[in-house]
Amino acid sequence: MLDQTEGYTTADGRQIGGVLLDLRGITLRFGGVEAIKNISFDIRQGEIRAIIGPNGAGKSSMLNVISGFYVPQDGEVWFKGARRGPMKPYEVARLGIARTFQNIALFDGMSVLDNIMTGRLNKMKSGFLSQAIWWGRAEAEEIANREQVEKIIDFLEIQNIRKTPVGRLPYGLKKRVELARALAAEPQLLLLDEPMAGMNVEEKEDMSRFILDVNDEFGTTIALIEHDMGVVMDLSDRVVVMDYGRKIGDGTRMRCAAIRKSSTPIWGCPMTRPLLIAIGAPDPVGNTAIIAAIRSEVRIIIACQASGQPRQIEGNA
Repeated sequence: MLDQTEGYTTADGRQIGGVLLDLRGITLRFGGVEAIKNISFDIRQGEIRAIIGPNGAGKSSMLNVISGFYVPQDGEVWFKGARRGPMKPYEVARLGIARTFQNIALFDGMSVLDNIMTGRLNKMKSGFLSQAIWWGRAEAEEIANREQVEKIIDFLEIQNIRKTPVGRLPYGLKKRVELARALAAEPQLLLLDEPMAGMNVEEKEDMSRFILDVNDEFGTTIALIEHDMGVVMDLSDRVVVMDYGRKIGDGTRMRCAAIRKSSTPIWGCPMTRPLLIAIGAPDPVGNTAIIAAIRSEVRIIIACQASGQPRQIEGNA
């Protein structure tokens, strides 16, 4: 267990700070269905925290709890050392939390520039009337916010499409615009829901580079959901693994090891295909262990007890 006040040093020498967000015993129900079952973990200042698991594991529901969209029936959400109650979306944004969505949520009829400007709404203080006539304080305020948006456009290398309607853009660029809009809010915690979904290899490489740059240059803490295990292991500092609403693993990237070819039984389960092992406990014997086997899809195998045989749960991750 990591200390709650002090940070840690990553494998590449980066210093991670104390706890920024702390989730304690979160349980979320929809009628008789428990989407999240008594899950606890934290996100630390300056780290990239990945949440992985098969479809239906509760990952997006967890992100919605963090963003304040869902209010859990049980458990507590602590942000920057204070307990956070139910909040409206604009209050969450003002608190310093921004997100992107699994399904792109942009205004197709508006230009790239105008879409990104919507991320600055919480930074604008002038009233409706002064903004309508665009004079005095409102004019100065919009010019100042426009300058910040232009910096983000340059940062994400989308200068050539800044005046293009979003509806005309290819999928990969729309994802980048959505990231730009989230960055425009200047978040302390950035939530990314499957930022690589539907992208080709080149687009994934670009998005991965931008995510690392955001974390490095802006110091933004990032929590992301992603199904590409190669991307997860390249980007993340720590990984939370969920399955059927439960947390079945939690560990640092140093606990993740790639095994390309193996015919040796691993905890009673022989694997002859390439594997990616993400271990949430230092000793797999008697503890929960997760094996993500990569073929055309990811298969998650849970080794339950030392005396029992591993139980395999297959599904698209």
